Amino acid sequence: MIQGNGPHCDLTISANHDIGFVLLMGLVRMMEKSHKSHLRMLATIAIVGGLVLLVWIWDATAAVRGTLEARFDLARGHYAILAYGLPPGGRDEYTRLLKERYGIERRQIALCIVDSSTMAYADSYNHISVPAAQSRFGQDVFENSWQDAQRIWLHQRFPRERIVSYLFPELGKKTDTQHDPICLRSVKPGQTMKEVVERCGHPDEDRGSDKYRFVYRIPDGGLVTITARSLMNIEQVIYESRLHAEN
Repeated sequence: MIQGNGPHCDLTISANHDIGFVLLMGLVRMMEKSHKSHLRMLATIAIVGGLVLLVWIWDATAAVRGTLEARFDLARGHYAILAYGLPPGGRDEYTRLLKERYGIERRQIALCIVDSSTMAYADSYNHISVPAAQSRFGQDVFENSWQDAQRIWLHQRFPRERIVSYLFPELGKKTDTQHDPICLRSVKPGQTMKEVVERCGHPDEDRGSDKYRFVYRIPDGGLVTITARSLMNIEQVIYESRLHAEN
């Protein structure tokens, strides 16, 4: 019996040994998989963290990048301005005039939704490029181009009766609508239309094409016509009596 049980016990011990080995190998494989998963997780965290860091550095250096790019462009003889926000009416004409007249590029880099880094980048770029363009082409290069662009756009796209209300939506509403002749006779070339509208009220209409020709009808039946290429500089003021206006 003892001899008979011997081999049986040996088989049991061998079987138990095999099961233990299998379990051990399974545990090793699980640890290996766990280790690989842990490494993958660490790699993912590192990648995400690196991307976040890069975005933060990109945002934090926006102003510096704008300054450097502006200096680089100017060194190549390239003049440009960057714009963001809702584009105003006349922007296409403005872009065209700047390019045709002076070779200045206008780039719209963002619309209504603008983040702080984009604003910092554009403002820093323009802080360098705008004075450089003004030094090269004249202090009023941008203002004059914008005034011309707005006038062309209005005369091409707007009915004449709407031009005045578009240009001066709030100014002059509280001023006497009868158009005081004394006030209008004080208007001189060189003044701005904003000054005139604030003091004397809205003109009745704009009859211009290549220039503004703002017409005021005064109580005695006469007309006062103000001619200007730019709203910032009145060029001519003409006073017409009632008889002359009727003719």
